[in-house]
Amino acid sequence: MYLERRCVGASSRKKTSSSANSNEKEATIRNAVRLIQYSNMCPFRWNLQYQYKCFCCEKMFRDIKLLKVHTRSRHGIQEIKTKITRHCQSLHNVDISSLRCNECDVRLSDIVDLKRHLSEEHSMIMEPAEDVLVPFKLEDDVYKCALCPEQFQHLHSFNIHMNTHFKNFVCHICGAGFRCSNRMSMHLKRHGQRLHRCGACDVTFASSYKKQKHDVAVHDKKLRMKYPLCSERFHEYYARLAHQISVHNAERPKHECQFCHKQYLFRHRLQQHIRREHLKERNHACEECGRKFFARDMLKRHMISHNGAKIHECSFCKKSYARRGTLREHMKIHLNIRKWICNVCGEAFIQNCSLKNHLKKHR
Repeated sequence: MYLERRCVGASSRKKTSSSANSNEKEATIRNAVRLIQYSNMCPFRWNLQYQYKCFCCEKMFRDIKLLKVHTRSRHGIQEIKTKITRHCQSLHNVDISSLRCNECDVRLSDIVDLKRHLSEEHSMIMEPAEDVLVPFKLEDDVYKCALCPEQFQHLHSFNIHMNTHFKNFVCHICGAGFRCSNRMSMHLKRHGQRLHRCGACDVTFASSYKKQKHDVAVHDKKLRMKYPLCSERFHEYYARLAHQISVHNAERPKHECQFCHKQYLFRHRLQQHIRREHLKERNHACEECGRKFFARDMLKRHMISHNGAKIHECSFCKKSYARRGTLREHMKIHLNIRKWICNVCGEAFIQNCSLKNHLKKHR
């Protein structure tokens, strides 16, 4: 009899918890819809080429102002509400540039100010619920964070920055936002990536290696190497040496090759150099053609010339490559990573060869 009562109680508690979650979800949706309906903020998405994408349809725009006109003229609040309800576990990007109240045309600084204004001036109820609107300011020449003074030249950098305000649950690849790490993990699998979470501080990483480095550097209390001139401690010799050179201006160690007089920062690099270049060590042989290599990874790269297997597939366009490094270079096209910058006019390029071709115009 006691067991039966306990099961009934557990079932009741489960129903209560489920009901509470449902109520909170509905309140979150109502708040988001109300804020969009009674202001000029515009929900948006963006794609890998950093074009603005309509929240309700698949149409894309280079200019956020054109997207705003399109959204106001083609999509009503009911359509926006349907989208938010369908994706209630996600975060939603909204542009709040020149934010105004639709009821009285008062200029407002941010979403918090809008909530206060609607509540105090128009007697609208803003329910205590989690915020799912991620504010962006996109109309100016630079991207301004609505939550701090930071400014950015590129939308990609801006989006990565937003992770600092939203618990790292904003995808660094395509900008999708999520309210919990489980949803983020599921999403990242579509990009061929996994989410690795630190159990101590809730920060997330794209690889287990980066997480391990974070664990050692931030949470490992057994940092055994102390630098005598300050209180810093390090988990390895090389980290201490880098600190010693960069912070305390210590002289860089010079390990010189006795044969060709090349110099190296680390002794093991010098030993590697001598074994490879002067002693001609080749301990890894190819079983197909007999060619020998100094290191195992060199042999692995060589083996591709025999089997030609393209095992590294792009998660966006499904192109395949034999080498991981080639895939990484290809991914920069999708991610629009432009690190090669012209020092004459400031134009940026994805590949170095594109920059070299561009520089010919300045000659």
